[in-house]
Amino acid sequence: MESEIESVERVHQEAVRRAKSYRVSESELLSILMEVDDKQVFQKKGYPSLHVYCVKALSLTDSQAYALVGVARKSKTIPELKILIDEGELHLSNARRVASVITPENKEEWLDKATSLSQRDLEREIAKAHPEKATREKIRPLTEDRRELKVGISKELEADLRRVQDLLSQKTRKAVSLEAALAHLTEGFLKRNDPVQKAKRNFCPGKMKPPTKGRRPHPAQLKHEVHLRDEHRCTHHYPNGTRCEQSRWLELHHLKLVSQNGENRAGNLTTLCFHHHRYLHSKDCLRWPTGGSQKPGPAICARASRS
Repeated sequence: MESEIESVERVHQEAVRRAKSYRVSESELLSILMEVDDKQVFQKKGYPSLHVYCVKALSLTDSQAYALVGVARKSKTIPELKILIDEGELHLSNARRVASVITPENKEEWLDKATSLSQRDLEREIAKAHPEKATREKIRPLTEDRRELKVGISKELEADLRRVQDLLSQKTRKAVSLEAALAHLTEGFLKRNDPVQKAKRNFCPGKMKPPTKGRRPHPAQLKHEVHLRDEHRCTHHYPNGTRCEQSRWLELHHLKLVSQNGENRAGNLTTLCFHHHRYLHSKDCLRWPTGGSQKPGPAICARASRS
């Protein structure tokens, strides 16, 4: 029968073995992600970025993807970073932290700190040398309805926020929190600039003009209709059925291309982010018929991506 001492030692050795296996797996995953990035596999599979590929295709968490992508790309300019991870001398967590400040000129100093210091001590050193890197922007959930925002701001922006807080307090005759001041600023900006809000206020089906053809600016009413339908968000769907969450770098895409006599009407337009617009047109180029007119080259595809 196994003694208590033998049991403790057996469990300890198994923990050591699995920890070593975990570090090897981490290193192997990092290697393949570097290859995915080099060959642009994520784009060819329809993902707008390596980060999204990690989350959507590989089912990694957002924080895991953030760490792996940052270290993978930094390892291209600082190969020693990857070598130390492969050798088990540097953990991914410290590699991620040092990736934001390490350069070919200062790599010896930061690699030494990354391999010898704890996470907390390394963060202190980074904050001391690069105060702007001290706070990583993030929003984390507190409860179902509350979130915590963490962001570093300049002294000038703090003064402006306090001024808004004071003016809003004066206007409402009650003390206003920073949250309320930010909400007021955000509401005003979205009211003036959000295409969906503008469409809700201004869309009038009775003002719609007959569909046109060819490359020309889209009428405001046509854009309002598309923005309301698509919610000003990319409509591309990934292989797992989920919709792209990108709501920036958006463009309107003709389902039936302008070059194929496609009309400028809501039913023939959809919203795509820049990456998926380019991806879709690259597929169109690959599917171009070989007979008849000359197959379009990259220049023609580039022009089509703006349709």
